[in-house]
Amino acid sequence: MNIKNVKVIFGFGGNAEMVVSYDDSSPSPKKVARDIKITLAGGAVTSAYVTQRYGGDKFLAKLLIATAQEPNIRDSMLKELLSASGIERYSLLPIRESGKTGLAIQLLTTNTSMVVGDKGSILYEPSPEGGLLPENLVFNHVKPYNCHTWRVATGVLPEELKLVYALFEGTSKGKVLNPRIQFSSMVVEFSDLARQAHMVIMNDHEYGGFVGKAAKDLQSSDFAVWSDRGLSPLLVVTKNNSGVTLVYDGETIVIPAYHHGQLYSEVGAGDWWLGSFLAYLLMNNIDDLASVTKEQFLAAAKFATVAAGLKVTYKNGNLDGPPLHEVEEHLGYY
Repeated sequence: MNIKNVKVIFGFGGNAEMVVSYDDSSPSPKKVARDIKITLAGGAVTSAYVTQRYGGDKFLAKLLIATAQEPNIRDSMLKELLSASGIERYSLLPIRESGKTGLAIQLLTTNTSMVVGDKGSILYEPSPEGGLLPENLVFNHVKPYNCHTWRVATGVLPEELKLVYALFEGTSKGKVLNPRIQFSSMVVEFSDLARQAHMVIMNDHEYGGFVGKAAKDLQSSDFAVWSDRGLSPLLVVTKNNSGVTLVYDGETIVIPAYHHGQLYSEVGAGDWWLGSFLAYLLMNNIDDLASVTKEQFLAAAKFATVAAGLKVTYKNGNLDGPPLHEVEEHLGYY
């Protein structure tokens, strides 16, 4: 792999996921599955896959996935799925507790979808790879790539803060942060990192955690807080099938969701949105998030919204979604 072609580095979530579809209307306590699939999942994996899929040979994405210190069957499943997916640019970082590489189950019924996940905590002790502390291991993996690569941290939990700082080290072109609610609700620590990011993307529950409100109670005035506190110049707040709220240089913009076809599952739609957004910018030769114009921000957000609106009509896991030509076709209807 020519590292000069790598444009985005993603961390740190990736795991095998069993997708189980069944009819929940049966009175029997034992349900019969309509379908069972084992697929790839995780925020970093999904976003990287979409960015690479839409970009093709124009640019490359690289994955850093936190796995267990001791090799285990979950690692083997993850490697096989990565190989089958065509994602070859990845490194597994053995920094989680033993036997606890991520694993998840997605349950799809006639009316709902739910994900149950399990992964080990980050162990801040010398790892089997070179005896390095986790944050130093991350830094060693990103150091060979030039300062123009974008760095994207997805599904960030409080315990992963040191990893994110290491991932962001040395780049001036694009730092993207996607927190979990456990981190966004830690206002001081989260704000410190959000000030360093060029863009933050989260769902309405995570933003609600930041401002101390339930997602259903958010008002337009709550988004003024972001700029008032001097946080990232670009903010994206997704709201499932209700659209997206954008903040650009203090201005709040709401764009509607794109609805088409039967909704199967919204799981992974936010990660698909993020990958599509980044791919659009890179496909249009925009390589500096610090200088994205309002028009470019809106165009990329609309492209990503259409892509995510189509993705929820696919039902075979996180990496099952619309090809580029389908997104471009539907963009004309939006």
